[in-house]
Amino acid sequence: MPDSGVVKLNPPGVARPLGRYSHLSFVNAANLVAVAGQVAVDLDGNVVGLGDVHQQALQAYRNVSRVLEAAGLSLHNVWKLNAYVVGNDAIEPFMEARTEFYSSVFPNERDYPPITLIAVTRLAFPELLVEIEALAAAPDGE
Repeated sequence: MPDSGVVKLNPPGVARPLGRYSHLSFVNAANLVAVAGQVAVDLDGNVVGLGDVHQQALQAYRNVSRVLEAAGLSLHNVWKLNAYVVGNDAIEPFMEARTEFYSSVFPNERDYPPITLIAVTRLAFPELLVEIEALAAAPDGE
């Protein structure tokens, strides 16, 4: 895999992450990319997984990946994720979906991007339960 321009670290002196994320990421590039919050919609704009946090999280992650691919990047170029879920009850199914999705993207079970998970009251449309935004870096010269 080519150098992504992003280094993820779990420095000594801090406990291991509590889940699938890194404590820190360092961007070794000037080409920063912001991916708008992606939600669980398919190519036709239909909401996938109505009422199902797990399915919506998987679709939102797929959409983030597709947006990055359009820029010639992947989740390996991401240096920060923010995820928003509706309600505290959505946290566990979101984390289960993240584990499922990450197993195909990060098979070595490391180098996860830092993520902040926030429970909110609602998103832009009431049927949406998950939104994920990303900050990525393209290596110099790309």
